[in-house]
Amino acid sequence: MKKKLFITYFIIALVTMLAVGGTLFLKGYSSLVKQSEEGYMVQTQLLAAVFEADFPGEENLNQLVEKYAEEYNVRITIVSEAGNVVAESSGDYEDIENHSNRIEIKKALEGEKYSVRRYSKTLGVECMYCAAPLVTEEFRGVIRIAVPLEELKSMEYGFLKSVVLAVIAISAAILLLAVYFSNYITKPLDEVTNAARKIAKGDLQVKIYTRQKNQIGVFADAFNSMVEKLKNNMAVLYARNNELEAILYSMDNGVVAIDKDNKIIFCNQEFKSLTDRENDDVTGLPIYHVLRNQILYDVIDKVKETGDSITKEGNLYREEECIMKISGTPLYDLYEKKENKTVGVLLIFEDVTQIRKLEHMRSEFVSNVSHEFKTPLTSIRGFVDTLKNGAIHDEKFALKFLDIIDIETERLYNLIQDILLLSEIENNNDYNVKENNIKEIVGDVITLLHPKVKKNVDLKYEADAYIRPYTCNADRIKQLMINLIDNAIKYTENGTILVTCSSDGNFLYLSVQDTGKGIEKECLDRIFERFYRVDKSRSSKTGGTGLGLSIVKHIVEMYNGDIEVESEVLVGTKFLVKLPYQTVS
Repeated sequence: MKKKLFITYFIIALVTMLAVGGTLFLKGYSSLVKQSEEGYMVQTQLLAAVFEADFPGEENLNQLVEKYAEEYNVRITIVSEAGNVVAESSGDYEDIENHSNRIEIKKALEGEKYSVRRYSKTLGVECMYCAAPLVTEEFRGVIRIAVPLEELKSMEYGFLKSVVLAVIAISAAILLLAVYFSNYITKPLDEVTNAARKIAKGDLQVKIYTRQKNQIGVFADAFNSMVEKLKNNMAVLYARNNELEAILYSMDNGVVAIDKDNKIIFCNQEFKSLTDRENDDVTGLPIYHVLRNQILYDVIDKVKETGDSITKEGNLYREEECIMKISGTPLYDLYEKKENKTVGVLLIFEDVTQIRKLEHMRSEFVSNVSHEFKTPLTSIRGFVDTLKNGAIHDEKFALKFLDIIDIETERLYNLIQDILLLSEIENNNDYNVKENNIKEIVGDVITLLHPKVKKNVDLKYEADAYIRPYTCNADRIKQLMINLIDNAIKYTENGTILVTCSSDGNFLYLSVQDTGKGIEKECLDRIFERFYRVDKSRSSKTGGTGLGLSIVKHIVEMYNGDIEVESEVLVGTKFLVKLPYQTVS
């Protein structure tokens, strides 16, 4: 703008100066010509008066003409009343043609002074002719002065040069003034432009300083006020945006908003973790390029079609099983919500894999518990009916049936106790937590279970000389070791059962190794499931509830530990429990 303003100022000033200079030149040149013409005419009249006062006669007239022509540096011609040239300062007058037809001669013979411009055949140049009457007692005619126009042109060139120099000087001054005024006017505008560029780059600390009180000053004040309001509004927007981002990024569920063209407007990190672009910026990309899932497509299409919130659930195909609940809600334009104009869809992804697994486990648990309860209850009920129908009177059969009822009752009691214990552990109900001597606890368990060891089995216990005390509930560790050692005793007919206890300062290690029948590899991943039995017929004979290893697993997890199993059929099984020395969560 500064350049355009400068050029505009300069062109206007230059055109004005050229117009003024041209007018001045034309007027001045015209005035110069007129003054020159008047001056030569006065000179002609003065010479006429001189000749009239001292007329030398026609025979001496040419000498006088040559004298004054040389003195005044002009060409002087004397013409008689008949039009004949009687004296000429520039040459032989006798060869000059008659001048009676010349306009200046005619006018002078009529008694008028007259001047004219015309090409001179005698001199071969354009001249100005000034003629005046010359009347004496002896002579009646005309005196004429001829001046070549080269002198006027020389004066014209000098005048033109003066005008041009004046125009150049004034133009230079105008140029400087144009620069000054264009800078003066555009400086605030340049400041506004630079400030606007800084604002566009995110710098809201700019301010325009000006002393002008005109419209530019008012504009600068308005601009500063606008920037201040923009700064406040941006601060509010940034704060709200940060709050929104904090909420979105702290959510456990994936959240993504898409526009009407299915392009991602924003999303949180949890959503990106569901895709293979976890570390990429996916804003602006079509959601179909980021996550491919038919349920997702169905939800988006249904929301756009009905304008209602839609929820669907299904598998999200990943390396691990993932059941995802996808909820879609239409996004409305706040200003056109009455017209139900949607601008996109908000999608929420909720991972319900664990919930569905727990529901499935709960269902299986109820089914298994029902089955486990049903078997002994059926047996008890059958024998009770048998006793009622007369078997009670046969002492031998009555005692046998009562023994069986007692065994089944004990089995029900153990099952209920294990279920209650498992529920207590799952609810993390731990009590009486303190530092315990694990070495002694394991020793007490071995002493308790030693009577159940078969004759052909050797139960050994090896422990480090010093084991750092472990913070725990002693009953929980005792229950863990009872289940592991009891299983080893039940499934080992011949050989050795080795129980070890050790620590390295950071971890406590408990190990139970037997030489029993072992566990098949395909069963190892399921042995910690509730009511899962490797050998169901054997478990029925031993009276197991099917919850022992599940209890062991939950106790280990309660103390943030880990349990490993190594087993080979007909060789034996080894359970290794690794518990960290730390505060119980």
